[in-house]
Amino acid sequence: MNKLKKILIALIISFTLFNLGIALVFAAETPITRLEAVGEGANYGTIDETSLPHAAGQVIKVFLGLLGVIFISYTVYAGWAWMTAAGNDEKIMKAKKTIRGSVIGLIIAMSAYIITATVVDRLLNI
Repeated sequence: MNKLKKILIALIISFTLFNLGIALVFAAETPITRLEAVGEGANYGTIDETSLPHAAGQVIKVFLGLLGVIFISYTVYAGWAWMTAAGNDEKIMKAKKTIRGSVIGLIIAMSAYIITATVVDRLLNI
């Protein structure tokens, strides 16, 4: 057991040092620059358009993004409930229903996003 502790501590220290090295490399960029790069990658760039279709599209993107987070949270919760059910059939069935509902909700949210993106793109191109 003592040898296992030493190996675990060595792994934690090496992982920490590795992450510290990565953090120092990324520290060359300012946090604002990295944040802007992430925003542009997610199509939340700095667009000066204030048209109604653009504003509606941005609101819908944020709303659907939050829905995605909620559905993933439900899936993780249901997985946790299933893993801790300890063979209780009632809890397992409840977890399965929650997973099924969250997958259906995620499919609906993704479909809504695809439809919204298509419609907003068409409106912006008019």
